[in-house]
Formats: sequence, structure tokens, C-alpha cells
Amino acid sequence: MTKTFSKADIARVVAQRLGLHIGTTQEMLEATFDEMKSHAEAGERVNIGGFGSFVVKTRAARTARNPHTGDPVEVPEKQVLTFRPAKAKA
Repeated sequence: MTKTFSKADIARVVAQRLGLHIGTTQEMLEATFDEMKSHAEAGERVNIGGFGSFVVKTRAARTARNPHTGDPVEVPEKQVLTFRPAKAKA
């Protein structure tokens, strides 16, 4: 079974590590993620050194199949957020 490490878990660990109030840490995380989101939506690459980068890409329109009926379904073009991890340090 895979364990999930949530945003609340990140806030708790960072607060403990830095000796900060959990509420302050949660606000800082929210502000960080809001800024990352707004820059990614604006078409900018969000690069976090040693972790990875996020970029919004356009997924082309395509024809897919309904798995229940087998009928073709048109899937429109859409924007998707992609993540590319940084290279692991040896």
C-alpha cells in the first residue's frame, strides 16, 4: 500500500524543522503554490533547483474510443501541467 505525503504533512514537517507555527507554515506553502500556479498558467517554466520543473503544455486534439461502446469520441485540445524531475545527484 502506498502512503501519501500531503501538503498538511509538508507543513507539519517544515514547521517542526524550522521551529515555526504550523499556521504560518501553511500560509507560506499556500503562497508558494499560488505563485507557482500563476506563473505556470502564464506559460512560464517553474524551475525548482534540485527538485524539478513544471511547465504547461498543450495536448493536441485527438479521437479516442469509448471503452464501453467502442464508439469514437472527439477529445478537444487542452492544457496540461507536466513535471520533469531534476537529475539525481550521484
